[in-house]
Amino acid sequence: MAYNPTTNELVLSYPVDPFLQSVNLRTKEVSQHFVGSEYFEAIPPFKQDPSHYLKRVKGTIYPEEDDHGLSTSDYRGIYYDQNQNLFYRVALIRPSLEKLSVSRAPDFSIIVLNERFEKLGERLFSSKVYDPSKIFLSSTGINLFRRDMYNENENKIAIEVFGPADIRGN
Repeated sequence: MAYNPTTNELVLSYPVDPFLQSVNLRTKEVSQHFVGSEYFEAIPPFKQDPSHYLKRVKGTIYPEEDDHGLSTSDYRGIYYDQNQNLFYRVALIRPSLEKLSVSRAPDFSIIVLNERFEKLGERLFSSKVYDPSKIFLSSTGINLFRRDMYNENENKIAIEVFGPADIRGN
């Protein structure tokens, strides 16, 4: 979840929902905003029949279900950049089941939104270069951990900063 102090809104991003939920904490008004990724259309459930999940045995490993989870794209989270007045939604772009054995680390995209939840753009990042679990904001933009550089030299932590370009050329 993310908080916009200017509008006093709490914004929730659920892993399997292309909609963001926002709650105005002053008025208690709740609204939805479609913010899907251009890299996948839907997030299918493992089984359509809800009774399947009631039959699960606690502590039992279900490899087919694990494979489905690791090969089905979803949303990681939402960040609010107070300095730029932008939201960043992270989407995990998981490999197909056939490619799962090659790489279990998903590529990811960052969807950039303005304060009205209008999509300004989306950029794909390689999991060979960046780590989607190590993202944070600073006054200069969104910061991504460089996995590739860390693998070359574990004594140095490399962070790359990204910020949206002004499309008007200013």
